[in-house]
Amino acid sequence: MKLNIGQITDPYLRENMETIEESFNSEDILDGGLRFFEINIKGAQDYVVRHGLGYPPKDMVVTQYQGASYTVKWNEATDDSLVITTTGDVYLRCLLGALN
Repeated sequence: MKLNIGQITDPYLRENMETIEESFNSEDILDGGLRFFEINIKGAQDYVVRHGLGYPPKDMVVTQYQGASYTVKWNEATDDSLVITTTGDVYLRCLLGALN
C-alpha cells in the first residue's frame, strides 16, 4: 500500500502515517498481491482459471470450499491462468497470488 504522505504538513501525523504504511506493507498477507476469486466448477474436469496476475501464482488461500475434491496443477500455472482438476461440482472462494 502506498499512501500519499507528501501532502501531510503536520510532522507528527506524517510520522504516524509512515509507521502505519510500513507496518501494513510488512505483512505478507497484505502485501502479497493477492487477488480474490469466486470459482464455481460444474462436474469433473480440468478447469482453467484466468487470473490475469501477470505472474504464475504460488499461493492459494481458500476462504470457503464446498463440493467434491479438487487439485491445483501448480506445475501448469502461467502468468495468465491456473488449472484446477475436480472430481465433481466444486465451489471455491479464494485469494490467489504470491506471499513473500
